[in-house]
Amino acid sequence: MLEKEGLDKIDEKQGSIPVNNFIKANEKLIPKTKKFLSLNKSIIIEGNFYHKEQLDNLIKELKGSKNHIFTLKASLKTCIKRDAERKKSYGKKNVEEVYTLVSKFDYGIVVDTESKTEKEVIEDIKKYINEFACLSSNVKEKKDVIKIHTNSEWNYALDNLVAIFSDPKARKSCRVSEFDKGKRIKKWTFKEYDGNSDSCINEKCITHPEYGEGIKFEMYKKEDGKLECPYCHTLQK
Repeated sequence: MLEKEGLDKIDEKQGSIPVNNFIKANEKLIPKTKKFLSLNKSIIIEGNFYHKEQLDNLIKELKGSKNHIFTLKASLKTCIKRDAERKKSYGKKNVEEVYTLVSKFDYGIVVDTESKTEKEVIEDIKKYINEFACLSSNVKEKKDVIKIHTNSEWNYALDNLVAIFSDPKARKSCRVSEFDKGKRIKKWTFKEYDGNSDSCINEKCITHPEYGEGIKFEMYKKEDGKLECPYCHTLQK
């Protein structure tokens, strides 16, 4: 894309292609990507990303579409060896320069490819994609109540989710955290309520019996004495 659009020019002061050139490449790529996504087709965008801002821009412009980002990692020695085995080799010097640029940051889920075959790497990626299983959610304005089961560490894909259940069968299995731009700013422990459960008047609330979640809870009493559902924030009559 960069070469085709004449954007592959290196800035001598920066020692690499400027981030603005990558953003311009995004502008060419995004409309085509949105077209395929509108047809319910999957898209893979692959490349050596030198600037975090380019990926931030892609995420922003493709907001609303389901996506996964992976950083494939290997040692410099392995990268040089793999390049030498390609039909079109770029040479040791070029590999070293690119390696230095792409090693400045990781983005998304990091996949170690050091001693793995292409097939094994693909299987690892598929495993990560398939294991994110959102079991229930209830949204009111900008607040989410979401339950998710995963063995993964926290990463960008889980931003704005407030809870991870490390063991869905345990009674006190949930660590609840508040995040801001991927960084945890507050945390507390969730404990299952053991009393008699209240009932929310909102039929779309995740606590409603028809959803089969089996949630037991008690209403939150506000300062004015009114009762509010802690899940959907509906005031009770």
